[in-house]
Amino acid sequence: MIREERDPAFWERVVSHPTVIVHLHGVAPADWAQAAVAPDYLPLAAEHGGFVFIPRDAFGRVVELHTVFTPEGWGREVATAAKEALGVVFESYDAVVTYERMDEWRSRPPRSFGFVVCGEGFEVDGVTWRTWMLSRQQWRASPAFERNAAMLRVM
Repeated sequence: MIREERDPAFWERVVSHPTVIVHLHGVAPADWAQAAVAPDYLPLAAEHGGFVFIPRDAFGRVVELHTVFTPEGWGREVATAAKEALGVVFESYDAVVTYERMDEWRSRPPRSFGFVVCGEGFEVDGVTWRTWMLSRQQWRASPAFERNAAMLRVM
């Protein structure tokens, strides 16, 4: 289902959608899309959106996750794609960090994947955020990983 997607036109289509563009905080969709395909980033796409993983530490072991899907991909597509994407990411990285916008419940990563809150909420430009983290060990011990592994064994 997922693929590495380095065509900025794909990402621009996704982030230009009216329900997505409002979350770009003034960044032009073309600029966001160009940044998403930077050589050191890992852009993984599904049909209606995807994930951009950005290396964030000196040793290349921690990535920051950004998720962008149009409404057509909300639900099953994003959940299935996320399981595949984490499988890819944890082949090379030890931890994933992401942020929840406290007034937007869709930005909250799933606890069933093993994500845990790190610290207190913080405010940037009038918006309250919260940091979440997922280690490779937490992912492999999670209910989502177990269900996914069981499904793959059946197939």
